[in-house]
Amino acid sequence: MFSKPPALGALAVALAVLVFAAAATAATNLTQKAGPIGCVTETSLSGQCQDGAGLVGPSALAISPDGRNVYSTDQSWDSVATLSRDSADGTLRPAGCVSETKNYEGCAKARMLGGASDLAISPDGRNVYVAAPESNGIAILDRDPGDGQLTQSSGDDGCVAPGGVNGCEEGRAIDVPTTVVVSPDGENVYVGSKGLGGGIAVFERDPETGDLSQDSGDAGCVNETGTNCEDGLTQMVGVQTLEISPDGNTLYALSPARDAVTLYSRASGSGALEPQPAPDGCIVSAAADNCTVVIGLGEPRALAFSSVGQGENAYLASERRDAILTFDRNGATGALAQKPGTAGCVSNTGYSDPMQAGTLGQCVNGVAMDGIDSVAVLPDGSALYATTDESDGVVVFERAGDGTLAQRPGSAGCITETGFEDTDLPWTEGDCEDGRALLSADGVVTSADSRYAYTSARFGGIASFDVVPPPPPPPPAAAAPPGPPPVSAACLSARARAQKIARRLKNLSRENERKARKATFVTSEAAKDRLNESANRGRRRARNMRSNLRRANRSVSHVCA
Repeated sequence: MFSKPPALGALAVALAVLVFAAAATAATNLTQKAGPIGCVTETSLSGQCQDGAGLVGPSALAISPDGRNVYSTDQSWDSVATLSRDSADGTLRPAGCVSETKNYEGCAKARMLGGASDLAISPDGRNVYVAAPESNGIAILDRDPGDGQLTQSSGDDGCVAPGGVNGCEEGRAIDVPTTVVVSPDGENVYVGSKGLGGGIAVFERDPETGDLSQDSGDAGCVNETGTNCEDGLTQMVGVQTLEISPDGNTLYALSPARDAVTLYSRASGSGALEPQPAPDGCIVSAAADNCTVVIGLGEPRALAFSSVGQGENAYLASERRDAILTFDRNGATGALAQKPGTAGCVSNTGYSDPMQAGTLGQCVNGVAMDGIDSVAVLPDGSALYATTDESDGVVVFERAGDGTLAQRPGSAGCITETGFEDTDLPWTEGDCEDGRALLSADGVVTSADSRYAYTSARFGGIASFDVVPPPPPPPPAAAAPPGPPPVSAACLSARARAQKIARRLKNLSRENERKARKATFVTSEAAKDRLNESANRGRRRARNMRSNLRRANRSVSHVCA
């Protein structure tokens, strides 16, 4: 963060508006880098990508403040991968990893990385903090500013855990930690836990060493009951994602288990959190605790901000509703107000809730948005990108000056592993561009210069994209051809039913694959037999489900003809 000299404030604002206007007229597009430099995976995908380490199941992503490195967590192999980044062309190269199990050649050993699910880099670039739910703690890693390599202190300053286990510093309100953020001023680190004994842990950060310390009183944490912590709202139970506003004044806690977002004011100096009162202090999908009710909210996963344009905006990834919600953000209080009508929601089917027929038309209809997991706005404010776990890709939106979103037309609006929205839905062939290393896409980040974007995928790897302007529009034809006929409500309903079955089938197939893969590693024959039998039962269920899907697709062909 920086402060503008008063004499230049108006000029800076005017320049920002001009830059945004120029960017908006040349709406961005996304193109995966050609050849092996377009992705990094554990196996190189038969030469289609670069061969890396610590990338069996990459999830969370972060770019270092100096732009020299990208880091990714791997929940499957308890590791953090380091990739070097060429700031001139955005190319990534594998550059090592740290792992709790040290199963990788070239990986350094580190503690408290079990199930590494999230990471955050300090603004000075000196430290990386990792949330590790399976280790039930936080790893504190030191970053070399020269080559970006990560190391960990062997003392208690190398990690934080309840009771100080494994030689770590003791921490409170940590129970299955899944998320971590660093304040923009670098003075605090906040950790969110989804376990019942957790909440939000508040740490002060030593700017010289990166060490964390926690207040022994109520200011050291927030939880639902206020037990030895600041008293929070019931809607904060099961926190899985924390996001902090760019001004550092408001912390947002996303709780998928409650379909809720709760807001906390951050005190300057101490960094202590104060829950904001309802109705502005909490956002929910159904009336509860006098909170603000919004449409399209179901299992919130990520929140992104932009202040470029006519005001401040926030964008929420809603996984279970396959949607992105658009809000106006109050810069003074941090409160979020969903934009009215369809401007407040884009979803995979146009439903705000695919399970409720009466919600059709409450959202704008999007493409390849099945399982929205993560969102990122380009720093220049011109575009938003979101990863889709079930559609195996990334979706591309233009962002207008008032913050509203419009998906890029045609196949420019999405890039998926196959070019389908879903290969089990034949009528979606060609809806998207083809991509690589996008199976179960999870995270997305953008470079500070708005020229590059990167995604992680739990069954793919790390994919690299160029942000490029679209080609100029063709000259106007003498007579515009008639547009496609409007899609009927019956057709949209039939498609939604097929999409729901396809999603369940994909989840089941991937779970079967995980069990079969795990069976190859276990040493106990009894455990191996149990896993294989479970996978076989799942395959039988999948065959029945595939029959249902064929019938649903035939219905789509009939109703939508």
